[in-house]
Amino acid sequence: MDAKTPRQIQNELRRIYNMLGDINLHRTDRMTMAHSLEARVPFLDTKFTELIMSVDPKVKIVDPEAVATNSEGREKTFLRKLFEQPNANGHSIPAPVLWRAKAMQCEGVGEDWVSMLQLKVAEEVTDAEMDNAATLYPLNTPHTKEELYYRRIFEDTYAGMAHVVNPWEGGCRAAGASWESTAYTREGLGNTDLLTHAFQNKSTVAFSTSARQSPLGGKRSFSSVATHATSDEAIQNAQESGYNMFESYLTAGSDDRSIINPKTTTNKYHCKPQPIASNDIFRGSCTCNTPTEAGYKAAMKLFDEQLANKNNQEELEEALSKIFENQKQRIASALELPEGVEVAICPSGVSK
Repeated sequence: MDAKTPRQIQNELRRIYNMLGDINLHRTDRMTMAHSLEARVPFLDTKFTELIMSVDPKVKIVDPEAVATNSEGREKTFLRKLFEQPNANGHSIPAPVLWRAKAMQCEGVGEDWVSMLQLKVAEEVTDAEMDNAATLYPLNTPHTKEELYYRRIFEDTYAGMAHVVNPWEGGCRAAGASWESTAYTREGLGNTDLLTHAFQNKSTVAFSTSARQSPLGGKRSFSSVATHATSDEAIQNAQESGYNMFESYLTAGSDDRSIINPKTTTNKYHCKPQPIASNDIFRGSCTCNTPTEAGYKAAMKLFDEQLANKNNQEELEEALSKIFENQKQRIASALELPEGVEVAICPSGVSK
């Protein structure tokens, strides 16, 4: 991303390609074969690689403005443009998703994963150990506390075997480049706000309890965590389907799987925001289920007492925040979690 000349980027592509067998492919093979699977890497087809490496590197230079605006000219533009038009069935990838920032594996599992990891290893590795890293490990010296933490585990298990490891030149992908990367540090992506896209509602507060600052700068939050804001679409759909205001609110504040389809009067899993009749049989799943009679009544009581009479969105948000905070505290207490452990409430299936 930070390459300034065509020659720089071409040399960097060659360097990364030549290291794939020692790092990425090695890792992929071990992870898949551990589960009796064989991975295929179509982008490394020799003909395809030859074609891509023959493209003039000047057109691969990343435009910083395009990165900032999630638009054409950012990294992987050629690949993204292949999927810009609708497919044979008329389906398209929404532009905010198609042109969002590429996440490394560490950011892909959640935007605050990196900061959580750095905070963890900062507790496990002292400043004195870090200052003495070159003396402790003169071969392939760790450059960060995270690297030292992993090295310590390696040495405990494979003492005296560090010489057989062939790491990336420079220590990692971004750090090994011939220029200094401002986007990717040895700890990960420096600004995870780049991963945010238009389908996320940044004006609302996520269910995560995290209010900590990342040691890399900036507050981290999960990229696809649900927000507890009410959804106009969800409430409108539920009311059009004949549900009362309380039941309509039960369908809001999650992802689109909870939204009622007026044609079926159920959500995507054929569930209604109501208990089933006592003489009916319903087959549920871990993904979706109908509310129990007791749960329905408890939620209705909470709604009537604390939510139903709120005059505006701000009052509703404040009330919801208190409810969720109370729930998280009760969970932490029930599980006897140590001080500082987070409790996050999010819908099933939340991922990157």
